[in-house]
Amino acid sequence: MFNTNKLINYQNVLSLPMVITIIIGLIVYYIIHFYANLRHYPPGPTPLPFIGNILLFRNIKRHLNEDLRQLYDIYGPVVTVWVGPKPVVIVGDPHVVKQAFSRPEFMGRMDNMLSSILCDSEHRDLLLNSHISSWESLRKVAHIAVRLDLEYFTKFKYYATGFLNDMDNTFILCEYIPVCRLFMSDPLAKFRTTYNQCFDYTLNVLKTHKNTYDESVCRDFCDVYIGAKRKAEVECLPGVQWLTNNNIAASLMDVAVAGTETTYTTIQWMVLFVAYFENWHQKLMVEIDEVLGHRVATMADRPRMHCVNAFIAETLRYRTAAPLGYPRVTLSDTTIST
Repeated sequence: MFNTNKLINYQNVLSLPMVITIIIGLIVYYIIHFYANLRHYPPGPTPLPFIGNILLFRNIKRHLNEDLRQLYDIYGPVVTVWVGPKPVVIVGDPHVVKQAFSRPEFMGRMDNMLSSILCDSEHRDLLLNSHISSWESLRKVAHIAVRLDLEYFTKFKYYATGFLNDMDNTFILCEYIPVCRLFMSDPLAKFRTTYNQCFDYTLNVLKTHKNTYDESVCRDFCDVYIGAKRKAEVECLPGVQWLTNNNIAASLMDVAVAGTETTYTTIQWMVLFVAYFENWHQKLMVEIDEVLGHRVATMADRPRMHCVNAFIAETLRYRTAAPLGYPRVTLSDTTIST
């Protein structure tokens, strides 16, 4: 039998004033803990609880990087900006960036909605992989060759670049203010479905290549990975356990998403600069004619093509395809000198 007296007692204890008091207490505790936590991070604009520094960028009319430069002038080359309840440490000095990225504790990748699709317990990729051992093994092979056919990229058009047209503020809100996910539809639903389809396609291509593999013929990137895996298995090289079919397929996917858009954007800027700056157009043409003539360039020509090298480097500096880069996370508490 139910004890009516106990039920009444519970109702009295959890009265409306008591519930309101508990909620207010939790909010006050969160605010105190939130501001006490600021001292663990580099300086930056004072954030508001729950929304952080989002209001700083509510009326942006130029590239975000331009507004961040103003913060560097005020707070120094390393600035903390809070996006919702999450701190984002932004490094604006190239010397500090070089110092940080030379250390393994800065090699982590942010655990977010996108990374949960590209890198999970079933497969590890290159772009969003925080597992250093597997990342190093896959990257060594990835640097050997990148050659994929046109049909491959055509099938992956949405995955590589098309999904960017569907990204809006909904994704930012869902990512950095998780409570918004309760009231909004999944902004990555179409991307997740497309990724799974492309992953299955890539895995099938990889398996087909393994069945017809010939070490004397390198058809594409799949053969590079297969050859590297077999060599690592024969020589018992460290990290061979990470060269699995799923990890290799995920890394091939990264080539499509990370290599296509940035290369395409950079080439577009190069074409625009060549058309706009006639003096550089003439310098480049003279050097190309003198060094190459009518033949195709090779890597052996690079040391002699100073103007071309300078033009490429300046394009990458002046109109960087990804000026803010992809967010990283530290794998342990650390400091950097500024």
